Amino acid sequence: MEQLLKYQNVNACGYGYKKSKGFFKNIKNSFNKLIGKKSIIVFVSKKVSKDEISPLEMIPKELDGKTTDVIEIGEIELLSNGRTLRPVVGGCSAMIESGSACTIGAVVYKNGKPYGLSNQHCFWRWWEGGKKGDKILQPSPADGGSSKKAIATLDCEEHKLILDGKTQNLFDTSLQPLDEGIEYEYLKQYGIGDFEAEPDDMKVGDVVHKQGRTSYHTEGKVLATDVIASIYYDRGQGLLGIFKGQTFVENTKWRFVRGGDSGSLVLKGKRPVGQVFGGTSVIAIVSPIKPIMEAFNFTFSLTNTPPDETEHEEPTITTRYVALGKDWKACYVKPLGEEYEILVSLNVRTEPKISKETLIETLPKGTRVKAEYFGKVGNYYWLKLK
Repeated sequence: MEQLLKYQNVNACGYGYKKSKGFFKNIKNSFNKLIGKKSIIVFVSKKVSKDEISPLEMIPKELDGKTTDVIEIGEIELLSNGRTLRPVVGGCSAMIESGSACTIGAVVYKNGKPYGLSNQHCFWRWWEGGKKGDKILQPSPADGGSSKKAIATLDCEEHKLILDGKTQNLFDTSLQPLDEGIEYEYLKQYGIGDFEAEPDDMKVGDVVHKQGRTSYHTEGKVLATDVIASIYYDRGQGLLGIFKGQTFVENTKWRFVRGGDSGSLVLKGKRPVGQVFGGTSVIAIVSPIKPIMEAFNFTFSLTNTPPDETEHEEPTITTRYVALGKDWKACYVKPLGEEYEILVSLNVRTEPKISKETLIETLPKGTRVKAEYFGKVGNYYWLKLK
């Protein structure tokens, strides 16, 4: 199937159900769908007549024992409304200071610390000079973001895209640490609300949805899985990315994603299943979330573990503490041992000790927690969170 990417106009191929015109052909297609018999779907930028293409590049009617179907989708493009949101949540406008506009997919946890999840072409852009120390703005530069509205600093350069037109990538993802003191909420999407931490898979026919900077909350149907696709990052520099294991979601007339939605987290119900990074007016290209979580070793909450937990032996945080003190103006205390309301942003520690090494997260103002009194350590009174 991979060899088809070398054909004229072909920019992706994957597995799905064939669509045909004609009464009897539709009956046959419906039967194949009923028994789960899939075809190889070949996606082309433009359909051409037999006279305009070499016989050597004609799409065969069958390949690898499966029938083929050709769908015109146009050229796949990178997807680049925003407002300042504090606390920061997924689904809002955010991008590197030298860019235009993108979306932060979610706030996630890596080694117990909060990170912003988006695409490399949103948070890194190394082919355009992006480097450590650059600021990630929320909202994006095109939406009025400035250095005063920075939420993260480019620091992580993991899993750099290989854009040689040969090497196969699994995703276009960047994970960058939130700056200290930035208020955020995890497991929450702007415009959608709460979602669950446990990831899920996508299959053909599933209805998925996302919240993005440009098109807001939209849904679409999975068109094909196990897609191999090509997408240019810079034609002038010859930077061509090949991606395998992708999922295509229907995007007719840009109804699912538009430019600026890159980085959006895709959900099935309330469970994360993928991340958007490109598309056309026919399809959106989504990278499955599980391989991304495994590669970057992050989770959507502090209590769950990456899908390949056997490979990553991160310490499990079992007890969390916050300190009460005059200078912190920490909490409004309800009956002891019950619920506390955070009046100011508070740091959560792994032990009753004031040091940067023990910091694992920040509780934003307004958070309600259940806790019990632990005791006085140093000049602070400590609460143990339940």
